[in-house]
Amino acid sequence: MTTMDTTVYDPTNKHADAFNSANHVYLASHTGAYAHPVADRLNQEVWVTDYWDPSYGSDWRIPIQRAIQAGGLVRFPPGEFYVSRDSNAIGVQLVSNTFLVGAGQGVTVIKALDGTGNIHLVSTIGTGNTNIGIFNLTLDHNGTAIGATTGCHAVRINEVDGFYMRGVAVKNSDQHGIVTEVDSSSHTVLDRVNKNIFISDVYLENIGVSGRGGGDGLRLFYGAKDVVVNNVIGYGIEYHGIHVAYGAATVNNVILYNVGNVAISPQSDGVVMSNIHVEWESDHLICDLLANRPTAGTFGRHFYASDTGDWFYDNGVQWMSAQSDPSGLWAITRSGTPLFPAGGKSHYSNVKIVMNITENTSFNNWASSDGFRLDTDYNSADNIYVSGKFRFGAYITGDNNNVSKITIDGCREDGIRISGGANNILDNWRVVTANLANNSSRAVRLSSCLNNKIINGYSLDSRTTIAISEEGTTNLSIITGNDVRPASSTKISPIGVDSVVRGNLGYKTEAKGTATIPSGSTSVSVTHGLNRTPSNGSIIVTPTNNPTTNPGYFWVSGTTSTVFVINCQNNPGSSGASFSWNAEVL
Repeated sequence: MTTMDTTVYDPTNKHADAFNSANHVYLASHTGAYAHPVADRLNQEVWVTDYWDPSYGSDWRIPIQRAIQAGGLVRFPPGEFYVSRDSNAIGVQLVSNTFLVGAGQGVTVIKALDGTGNIHLVSTIGTGNTNIGIFNLTLDHNGTAIGATTGCHAVRINEVDGFYMRGVAVKNSDQHGIVTEVDSSSHTVLDRVNKNIFISDVYLENIGVSGRGGGDGLRLFYGAKDVVVNNVIGYGIEYHGIHVAYGAATVNNVILYNVGNVAISPQSDGVVMSNIHVEWESDHLICDLLANRPTAGTFGRHFYASDTGDWFYDNGVQWMSAQSDPSGLWAITRSGTPLFPAGGKSHYSNVKIVMNITENTSFNNWASSDGFRLDTDYNSADNIYVSGKFRFGAYITGDNNNVSKITIDGCREDGIRISGGANNILDNWRVVTANLANNSSRAVRLSSCLNNKIINGYSLDSRTTIAISEEGTTNLSIITGNDVRPASSTKISPIGVDSVVRGNLGYKTEAKGTATIPSGSTSVSVTHGLNRTPSNGSIIVTPTNNPTTNPGYFWVSGTTSTVFVINCQNNPGSSGASFSWNAEVL
């Protein structure tokens, strides 16, 4: 604890009463102040040090709370301010028209006392809260030492219209780092009660250290469209790095290392995310998070799904042995529960997702761990980069999604898979490396889906046995303008009877040439060189000479995957019958 000024509070002292004592009425020293009109509160500045005396010992909860009751702008000097919990399990209770201002991240620290038990470090209470801010300080929940027995959060905001956070570090939370909540007894999942939320320049570290129920770094629930998040860095978040649900948000400029995922639940819509960098690498692992987990719980697999064997332990038990099926490592996911209305209509741009770790288990022991995933409808995404050893680089199961300028540089199975979705557009795609597990994977796989466009892409990896494949009940695809030459075996494997496949480098669907039926014969076999069998009606044959003998009419027959036959009725004579031909697969 930092030593502070122990002078007894005096309302006539201008240091204690920085605004003007004539504009408000105070109680006796150490008892705070009466409520003021909103305008007065927003202009009044107090210092927490003016509300402390030695009788409080190392616990700053009461001095901080009395300062909050007295002033609109509550200032903290450099130092550590330890807090216990009140009867509502809150360390610092935020009230309307109040702003907490420190001297900087790591300079001013509000921290939960050891052994406090269940405590939300900073929290509102009730409903109808307005105009609350936290600036320029560190909030240390001390999650491994408080001894909580149920999920507690570092910052809990409940039904607020006007919340502002800037220049704040949130560390060592028991469960969630920053969470916006709602009174579930009086609202439905469609209510958007958290409004005018502005969070910027925030640092998150060691979030969800208890391993109890998953810890989200930034959990934005029930938000209206005026929820804005800018400039977030996170290291070591046990569950979702950022989780938006039951509402909307605009999220920009986020870097996350070793987090579970970035989740946009399907009951959200209108989410806009840009400049997102999500990465897993051994240089940034938070070992304390491992050491303090009592067991390898279900939620832990999101954080630990890609850890290396030399530190991959929970209390001496190798976690991979306990959790051999670590699913859910999704960097951008639209998955969720059918109990809520489907969401979508969101946009993601400039997203980088990297898993740069050497696994200590076979690829084939890994279940669903996808780099970029869209499970709902009417979303758009551009400038997406995925690198590492995910299952699929990108996985799309929703409808009417538009994904462009996406690069997959490493995954265990398919580079991009569209499964069951309809009317999706995949444009300007690149699969540099896929099929690391040697599972006969594809650069792009269309599985039982309809009306999807795969255009202007490039499959660069010779490990993929098929560059683009249609499977199951897939039909009505448009596959055009792609370069599939590097694929090791079949370049494109179409099955849809109504699909259009043409204009792809490495997979010929159009060819032309010349042929001659020689004298004494009435037919000639032509090798067309197409990758699919054309119909007789899609082969055009045009005579190019005047034969010595009238050959009569001519026709095409015997079409196979490699040849077709041009026939004429009569022997054309010594000159033969010459033709030009064009063949295409429609």
